[in-house]
Amino acid sequence: MTTLKNLAFYKIDFSDTFIVDPIDSFQNLFRQITIDVDASVGDVTIQLPEIYTTYNGNFNSTIIINRVDATSNALKIIVDPASSDLIGSVNTIQLATQFDSATIKPVSLQGWSAQVTSSNIPSVLVGLSGALLSDPVYVDYAVGSIIICSDYNTSGFGCTIVKTSLAGSDNTDWVVMSTDDVISTGGTGQTPIL
Repeated sequence: MTTLKNLAFYKIDFSDTFIVDPIDSFQNLFRQITIDVDASVGDVTIQLPEIYTTYNGNFNSTIIINRVDATSNALKIIVDPASSDLIGSVNTIQLATQFDSATIKPVSLQGWSAQVTSSNIPSVLVGLSGALLSDPVYVDYAVGSIIICSDYNTSGFGCTIVKTSLAGSDNTDWVVMSTDDVISTGGTGQTPIL
């Protein structure tokens, strides 16, 4: 295990588990830490710090992790295994494809928020439906992936969905975040349900 400490930017190019320490040598919290990972040599694991003991309620910090290699080696982001922390509802997320990135923030005493951007995810889809989300292409998206659809279920209405789970391997892993002019977690008409 290697601890990433006292810097706001890291470039990782060897296989190991890296523990993020967001506190600088003067005991100040970094506002942003960026980690570029080249996993071409082997699997890489990035371990987030325990929120409660590290952040003391100060959630004004961001960790950005970018995958720069195109290999099939694993790049996992995990919570501190000794903690009860979760990233959304899971304890691990993966960045599987070159140029995938995750922007991670503490949002509660035991909760991380992660926005995952993947080079395989188009920014806007047309004609998305619940059935289509059972396709293996969408099943393999990481938790935290966001898709914007301009015409959901041929309703003529757009929506934004986020992957919240890997459990169902189908459309039940996705939740509607918002629809045309409406914030929603589902519904009918202008609030498409998955």
